[in-house]
Amino acid sequence: MIKSLKKFLLKIFDYGFSSFVITPLLVLFWFSTWSTFDLLSISDENKIIVFAIGLCGQFFLLYHHDVLRRIFNVENQIAFAFLSRFYVLICGIVNICFWRLVWISYDMISTNDDNSIILNIIQNSVILMAFKVFVNSISIPFIIAFDDDNDKNEKVPEIFSYLKKSKSDGILFIIDCICTIVITTIIVCLWRDIWTLANNKIYSSNELYSSLTSMFIGYFVALLCFIIHPCVRALCEAFIVSRIFYHDCYVALCLFATLNIWRGLWSIFNMFIAENIAIIILINITSWLLLILLGCSNSLSIGSILIDGERECLKFQHNYISKLFLLESTSTNVEEVKKSNEV
Repeated sequence: MIKSLKKFLLKIFDYGFSSFVITPLLVLFWFSTWSTFDLLSISDENKIIVFAIGLCGQFFLLYHHDVLRRIFNVENQIAFAFLSRFYVLICGIVNICFWRLVWISYDMISTNDDNSIILNIIQNSVILMAFKVFVNSISIPFIIAFDDDNDKNEKVPEIFSYLKKSKSDGILFIIDCICTIVITTIIVCLWRDIWTLANNKIYSSNELYSSLTSMFIGYFVALLCFIIHPCVRALCEAFIVSRIFYHDCYVALCLFATLNIWRGLWSIFNMFIAENIAIIILINITSWLLLILLGCSNSLSIGSILIDGERECLKFQHNYISKLFLLESTSTNVEEVKKSNEV
């Protein structure tokens, strides 16, 4: 009974910490980085540079991931801690540049007509489901990348890794990287369409009400997703044939919650943070340092691509508080074993 109550309380704290602490910090980092590029991209030359960083930088980091990982993997612990956090920061900035590039480009060629937006949402969702990568459209608060997660930066985020048998298959590896970029582009377009539809439908004439309503809806649906998560996992494991259907329905609900939370926080930050580049950069550095102190700075970069229906997808990693208690209990058990051995 006590263990069940403790487990239940830890899940509540996990939801609260990931939703109300880590998520605002990550969104704040994204917002401040995005706003910095907005302020710097005044001239056409600067816009070209930022676009080049987003597109070329994304491909460069994907293709040379293993080489860069070996360079930063030094034996000195202090040097490794500094270089690894710097590498994740660069990956995060390049990732934001790429999202900004696709978002702005898609804004230029798309319309704000609700019917067209809904059709695009359905189309992009079906494409992601067809390639079994729909789960990659969701983000924090459902998935947190911890800094001690060694698998986070061990693998290139490949979608079609089964195409190649070894790293020597250079052409297939390039195709893999290109496919990863294409899928990421579709995810950005899906986010933009849902975001724009929310702008049109949720108190479009009042930004404050719109932001608060979006946050309330997002957090409420996120809580619902956390509650039904064990049931969805059990359902997917019980029905192997229809596992992907149940999984994708659940991911769609999580995506709806994720986007509403991000939109609400982003709009609040946009309303109350001054367009002063010095203040924005200070906020950017502060949010990054806080994520490092909390051990969640790996969330800035892209992790290994997940495939719909796999068991890894059904285990959303948001158990920050539970992980701390697990580490404490593990260290306590180790000390008890040592003492018993000494006796």
